[in-house]
Amino acid sequence: MEDFSPIARLEAIILKANSMDGTAATKKVWGKVFNYNTQDRLSVADYAFEYLRLVERVEVYLSVVVKNYATSEINKSSMISLKELVFTFTSSSQWNAHNSKINDSVLVLLEMGKALYHANYPESEAKIENEYIEELRESLDALFQSVFNSDLSRELRLKLSADIVQMMNSLKFYEVRGSDGLQESMSMLVGRYAFNSAELKKDEAEDVRNKFNNVFSKFFAAMSHANTLHQFLDNAPDIMKQLVEKL
Repeated sequence: MEDFSPIARLEAIILKANSMDGTAATKKVWGKVFNYNTQDRLSVADYAFEYLRLVERVEVYLSVVVKNYATSEINKSSMISLKELVFTFTSSSQWNAHNSKINDSVLVLLEMGKALYHANYPESEAKIENEYIEELRESLDALFQSVFNSDLSRELRLKLSADIVQMMNSLKFYEVRGSDGLQESMSMLVGRYAFNSAELKKDEAEDVRNKFNNVFSKFFAAMSHANTLHQFLDNAPDIMKQLVEKL
């Protein structure tokens, strides 16, 4: 299975950017890397933020797995170069004016860090195949429609809908956030669900409960494929199912 640990994700992004035509406008390079419309300023800002957050997270992991990381000026310089790339997301200048930041030191650091991360964490995250992502997305769409059309209180419908949208965003940014983004948004959704059990156990909320159950199933199927179920209790899927059925 494809390595999809944080360092591997960043390396894949950087290698893809580095392979782009140097004469292309830099903002279009990033648009192709992340597959977004460069005319959509909100998407540009969102992906720039997600990229920088990933770089900062990778820096933490590198400081753990790479010996003497903090004392190496080359390592520090490489991370600064990676961070500075975020300022090029809106640049109209040619990519070859900026791609020198992706030098050999940057590539070696990421490759070495990825290998050391995998050596220390052999059960590192694998990439979820598209079919699992699509099944989870479809289950979230169905849950959103069920909540929207339900007789739940307006406040609860709005809050649940917002949580579902957050999880959909985690799918949108999966290539950057990985399974951690899905786990974080799922935790919010489950928490909202659990704290409103009194209202959700009503007969008229049966369809919402059923749709939640389907989301849980698709989520854990995806996490199993990502090789991240070891991060949960062994009986977590059963606990989630019981939570739904007892409401």
